Amino acid sequence: MKRICIILALLILGVVLGWGYHVYKFNEKITIKIATTTSLHVTGLLDYLAAEFSKKYQNIELNFIAVGTGQALKLAEKGDVCGVIVHDPSIEKIFIDNNVIENRTIFAYNFFVVVGPKTDLANVSKANSLEEAFKRIHNAGDLGKVVFISRGDNSGTHLRELLIWRRASVNTSNKKWYLSCGCNMGQALIIANEKKAYTLSDIATFIVFRNAGRLPNLDILYMNISDSYTINIYSGYVSRKCGDVEKRYIVEFLEFIYENQKTLIANYGLGIKNEQKMFYPIVNCEEEIKKLWEFFAERAKM
Repeated sequence: MKRICIILALLILGVVLGWGYHVYKFNEKITIKIATTTSLHVTGLLDYLAAEFSKKYQNIELNFIAVGTGQALKLAEKGDVCGVIVHDPSIEKIFIDNNVIENRTIFAYNFFVVVGPKTDLANVSKANSLEEAFKRIHNAGDLGKVVFISRGDNSGTHLRELLIWRRASVNTSNKKWYLSCGCNMGQALIIANEKKAYTLSDIATFIVFRNAGRLPNLDILYMNISDSYTINIYSGYVSRKCGDVEKRYIVEFLEFIYENQKTLIANYGLGIKNEQKMFYPIVNCEEEIKKLWEFFAERAKM
């Protein structure tokens, strides 16, 4: 009888210790690395979403690494990050097919715009499409009238720019008016402002920099939300090299954004002076956005 009591006591001790271990693990701070497009970072949207998420998961710390879409996906491929939030379906499709990323979660969109000098010597403001706007820049550039700043960094914005040049049948190689900075969106805008040049930008980053008084020489010269080539779709993914614990929480984070997009994303940036919204949730046009994602994903085959 005494032996049985000893065994039971040991079993109870094991359960208690095991329970205590799991409580400790549950309360342990878990850091998850997420590579993200620079526009979501510079606008503060991701920090805002992370703060809201932390109200539910106080032991989870989200560490954002702001880089271009291409570099973000490379980090996932190497296993350096657990999640990515990017905005170019053509390159996303390649990494999906190569089994690098999974669990696609489309949660927001905004628009690309062409910004440039107030003088607008290329008459971009008179263009009826993004393709025509680029042709006008090309023509004026060849006449020595204007300069175009390309990000040149394999980011989502850069890849969209290259797609439009192809559609316009323009070869920018060795063009003196075409300057590749190999930089992020904010830096490209600053250079364009200094040189009074044109560039392609997401609307959100332009709003942030202009409202900060950093772009006095630039205006939005082409913005057309009915032009499908201006749509800019944001998607989140899980890296297949992500560990089980981290994977659970990155999935939870993406689901949290998706489920709360109507309140968190729709209202973000409201109240900024004299400007359009920075981001739009997909909740009211999800099927249309998914079709556009598929459309741009097909550009990977071009």
